[in-house]
Amino acid sequence: NSNNKQLDTSRRKVKAYAREAQNAEKRVMNVDLRDTINKRNCPITFSIEDANLFAHPHSDALIITAPIGGVPVHRILVDTGAYSSILMLRTFKKLGLDPADIRPCNDQIQGFNGSISCPVGEILLPIRFGGFGPKSKIIMETFKVLDVQNEYNAVIGRTALYKLRAAVSIFHYALKFPTIEGEGTHYRDQREARSLMLLSTSRRFYMIEEQDADNSVEPSNSTFDAERTDQFIPDTDMPLTDTDIPMTSVLPETLTKVLDQEPPFHEKDAEMHEDMNPRIQFKDGNRHKFGPDRQKALEEEVNKLIDNKFVKEAKYPTWISNLVLVKKATGLWRLCIDFSDLNQACPKDSYPIPHIDYMVDATSGHQLMSFLDAYSGYNQIPMHPDDAEHTSFYSARGLYCYVMMTFELKNAGATYQRFVNKMFACLIGHTMEVYVDDMLVKSEQASDHITHLSEVFDILREYSMVLNPKKCTFGVGSGKFLGYMVSQRGIEANPAKIQAILDLAPPTSIKGVQALTGRLAALNRFISKSTDHCKPFFDAIKKKKSFEWTMECQNAFDNIKEVLSRLPTLQKPLPDEPLYLYLGVSNVAVSAVLIRQDGLEQLPVYYVSKALHDAELLYPHMEKLAFALIIAARKLRPYFLEHSIVVFTTYPLRQVLHRPDTSGRMIKWAIELGQFDIQYRPRTAIKAQVLSDFIAEFTPGVSASIEDPTWTLYVDGSSTAIRAGGGIVLVSPDQQVFCYSVAFTFPATNNEAEYEALLSGLRFDESMNVSSLRILSDSQLL
Repeated sequence: NSNNKQLDTSRRKVKAYAREAQNAEKRVMNVDLRDTINKRNCPITFSIEDANLFAHPHSDALIITAPIGGVPVHRILVDTGAYSSILMLRTFKKLGLDPADIRPCNDQIQGFNGSISCPVGEILLPIRFGGFGPKSKIIMETFKVLDVQNEYNAVIGRTALYKLRAAVSIFHYALKFPTIEGEGTHYRDQREARSLMLLSTSRRFYMIEEQDADNSVEPSNSTFDAERTDQFIPDTDMPLTDTDIPMTSVLPETLTKVLDQEPPFHEKDAEMHEDMNPRIQFKDGNRHKFGPDRQKALEEEVNKLIDNKFVKEAKYPTWISNLVLVKKATGLWRLCIDFSDLNQACPKDSYPIPHIDYMVDATSGHQLMSFLDAYSGYNQIPMHPDDAEHTSFYSARGLYCYVMMTFELKNAGATYQRFVNKMFACLIGHTMEVYVDDMLVKSEQASDHITHLSEVFDILREYSMVLNPKKCTFGVGSGKFLGYMVSQRGIEANPAKIQAILDLAPPTSIKGVQALTGRLAALNRFISKSTDHCKPFFDAIKKKKSFEWTMECQNAFDNIKEVLSRLPTLQKPLPDEPLYLYLGVSNVAVSAVLIRQDGLEQLPVYYVSKALHDAELLYPHMEKLAFALIIAARKLRPYFLEHSIVVFTTYPLRQVLHRPDTSGRMIKWAIELGQFDIQYRPRTAIKAQVLSDFIAEFTPGVSASIEDPTWTLYVDGSSTAIRAGGGIVLVSPDQQVFCYSVAFTFPATNNEAEYEALLSGLRFDESMNVSSLRILSDSQLL
């Protein structure tokens, strides 16, 4: 019984406490409300919408989950009949607190039936209400530490509710409190309350049967008899945090084919927990009907889940989803659950997923590799017991829910990535790479590979993760990882993806063209100037009303197939070595290629391409060249941060970026590029055939053939009685225009101003490495 009353050993204090109610009116008049009530008026309201979130009618106890001492604690009873707050001793131990922090306490806890319990002591701990948003609130509460058997982990009494200034409504099944940001509401779990009531009922029946069987047992005066611990059924260990539920080994015999022994039972440090939005109402999906063949396939798939202990029977679910059967290429059926409504009610887990490109780079260049695959990897993560029935679904045999995580859940990928990152924290980045359920063990020297595999297997045994030997490959020099072929030579495109495009017939609809461009997008890293090759396809997609596969599209289709037949092998950069960048500009796109130098050989690392849209098409040629550089820096940011980048260009790109007087966007780009170590050098001869597309920075359609390399300089000077200055206009051979003005700080005549303008122009021409110059001026003296 959670009802309690604090009995202070000082009779004088008890009398004083009783007299406070008699003098309430006088005392209230003398209270400074600023000490207890925030200056901002925050009304607390209960509406019918609050009540609609829960089942009615009900008489359920108010059960909450809240962080105590920074650790989430489940099964906390909010009891307005309890004077003090209580923390069970077993809960105290699981919180990992220091027993020395418990202060002696002479108080006693009196139950509803008059029984007396003496606390072990008391401890002051913070408890947070209202989640972690702006409308949450933390109070410091003194908990009485009690060593009794109870379904609850803690009890929140009136002292805490008073500090919180909380209002409790049983009808609305809500606990609300004022905050600076407005009304705060704490999440409640009605289903947990009913499961606890069911657990308590089953224990009482068991106690009665035990006493009837043995008439010599005397009834106890206390509901919680510390000496009769055998009268309770230990159904399950009551979870305190999200890390206390063990992961049951799934099909351990499959692991014995890979490892020399079965993995031991181990308590996992991860489980799937869905934080539901209490404002979104529970939904019960309409049950779908299936034909005989689909119904048979459905029963077979559900039987597999039951045999593998991935699901269990659901009794009182509040969320019920529908099954969806999808036909595989083999003709069999794949069972999927439509968790659309459930996923909408769950917040997104923003745990970062590794970047594929740079993980592939870290994998290439190793002599031996082993590719591991977990047996139904997602299904090896247990669902949190409170959330298991949220995954309920209909079947012909009844209602079932997942006890192990399923891939259709919104945060399944992030949960699995967090778990494997914790498992292999000491190996990731050294001898192992993990992307969700794709695991790879790598060794630079073949002689070390057995040792590296042993380290991985030790961790797999420790965490009881089961592998699928049919999908594992051990000790190979190359293999498929995250859609790429990785080997000691470098990174190659997936031959299956290339062959799928080579086997395609010319598209006959817009969807066909979209499918083609989607497949090409997966190979963009390997295709030089991919946007230029695909421009006719993009134009065809835009014509939605009148699709036409033109001769230009067919020529581009044939050309891209030829390009795919000779894709290069990309290289992994060595640490701290300089990388080189070539730029290319066309009428419709900007492109770049990042390369590394291996002796006299130039090897590609990454191709980048971007289509120009709207105002970008109107950029001057020099700005398009700078735009190609900024696109490459953004796309290849990790390379730019870790390496010195040398940009090969025949144009004065550095001078333009460091003197961005004519364009505001050039100033922004110059500032953004300032964080990288970038050098500019004149172009040298391109020695690699795979870089042939970058022989010219501007395609013939962008820049006309330059026969005369002479630049033109226009200068003019002006002088007044107050100041003097000059103007400079420099025109490149391809008609790029650069305008500058100069203000003189000394008095000068018109002719002197003309001379000074000319000298300033010559200095500027020298900084831009102009070798041939024609000067135009209206000064007769010049």
